[in-house]
Amino acid sequence: MKGKVIIGCLLALLAITSIYVVAQSSPGSRKIGSFSCNTCVLGYPQPDSRTKNTLVSIRDSFNLGKTSNQWIAVGDVITVCNGSACVDYQVTVGGDGYLGVKNEPQTTTPPPRTGSGGGGGGGGGG
Repeated sequence: MKGKVIIGCLLALLAITSIYVVAQSSPGSRKIGSFSCNTCVLGYPQPDSRTKNTLVSIRDSFNLGKTSNQWIAVGDVITVCNGSACVDYQVTVGGDGYLGVKNEPQTTTPPPRTGSGGGGGGGGGG
C-alpha cells in the first residue's frame, strides 16, 4: 500500500512539472523579442496608431509560414523600442489588440570625458 502511495505521489509531481514546463514554452506565455521603431510614439497603456501598425506587422511577419505552436498568441509580449523608451505590449483577447504592460525609458551611457591640458615643454640648456 505504501508503495502505491509513493508511486502515485511521484506521478503527480511529474505531471505537475510537465505542465509547468509546457506552459512556459507555449503560446500566450512568451516574450517574443524587442523590435525597433524609431517613428513610433509608444502610446501607453494603449498603443498609438503607428505603434499598433508596427505590432500588427511584427505579428504578421512572425506568424507567416509558422506551424505548430510557433505563432504569436494571446498573452505573448512584444517589446517595441524607439530610442527613448521601450514598451512591452501584451497581445490581448482576439489576438488583434495590444496593451502596454511595462514602459521603460532607455538610458545611454555618455562617452567618457577626455581630459584637457597637458603637455609641458622643456627647454634644455647647454
